[in-house]
Amino acid sequence: MAHRKCWNCKVSSHQTPVQGSGSSITIGVSESGWQPRAERILHQAAFECDECLHYSIGFTESLHYGAAPPRSINEIEEASQVSWLPLQAAGKDFPDVPEHIGAAADEVHRCFSVGAYRAAGALARAVVEAAAKDKGIKKGVLEAKIDKMLEEKLVAPHVAEVAHELRHFGNDMAHGDFIDPVAEDDAEEVLSLMDEVLDNVYQSPARVRSRAERRAERKADTGS
Repeated sequence: MAHRKCWNCKVSSHQTPVQGSGSSITIGVSESGWQPRAERILHQAAFECDECLHYSIGFTESLHYGAAPPRSINEIEEASQVSWLPLQAAGKDFPDVPEHIGAAADEVHRCFSVGAYRAAGALARAVVEAAAKDKGIKKGVLEAKIDKMLEEKLVAPHVAEVAHELRHFGNDMAHGDFIDPVAEDDAEEVLSLMDEVLDNVYQSPARVRSRAERRAERKADTGS
């Protein structure tokens, strides 16, 4: 059964195969020691979203031994990993963060979701710097800005360390030091680091204020 988060309606829904749309194409040959010769087959087909009826293209690869390749739609529906076009860039909302900073942070998540890990790292660094500037810390390099945020108790000590780790990663991207590929788990860690900084600077204080306001309202209602 083929599922995806639909690029159009944004619902995680079943995708119904369009009969007759599938094709299987040989894209390479695999030979390795004791293993027999195998063809790398790309399977692709059109699918219709059960929710909004928009089409997507699903594709996957398999190794095939023998003369006739398997049916493409069956291979896609039974595969554990299926790639889809158009891509669905998955972002994240930051409701308590200033709009311009939250939009950039959302874009970091969207970059990650489509495999643009270097872009995610560079932009995550910029998000931290934008947060510092938003709090009035505008002088010096990012390292000094983070230290100043700690000094002014805008971030906790461990979050300052988090911000510095993100800074190191983002510096490599910003200064063109990215000869080696960026691993997915490294990029995913960058996302969590950025989110933690934004939570400490904006979202956690907002939650505390909200609780205090609700407590004050209840006190006013009861007259005590």
